[in-house]
Amino acid sequence: RERLCLDCYQAIVVAERETANARAAEAAKAAALPMLTGTPKQIAWAESIRLEKKRELEALMAEVMEHQEARTRYTMEHVIPRIFAQASASWWIDHRGENARMLLRAFFTPADVDAIKALAQ
Repeated sequence: RERLCLDCYQAIVVAERETANARAAEAAKAAALPMLTGTPKQIAWAESIRLEKKRELEALMAEVMEHQEARTRYTMEHVIPRIFAQASASWWIDHRGENARMLLRAFFTPADVDAIKALAQ
């Protein structure tokens, strides 16, 4: 089995990252997410992060939907759009380590809590 030289390996890694970033940008466009602002490198990286977070949030919402339908619908309609309204590439990069639940907690407001309580009554 042949081993790649360091330069060849690095070129492959860069090409794979660029392909993933391009796919994420296409997905963001298809989902009508706002254009990100920042340097070209930040934007490319943040597009991939944002797509990953979108998938995590969708999976979480699907998981809790059958048990907490009213709360989940409210969250999907009111809270998640606030997360994806973040247009700063650096914001997505700074929050890349947060999981879906952490992002939701950061964007829930007291008014959201009150609205969900009202739905449960």
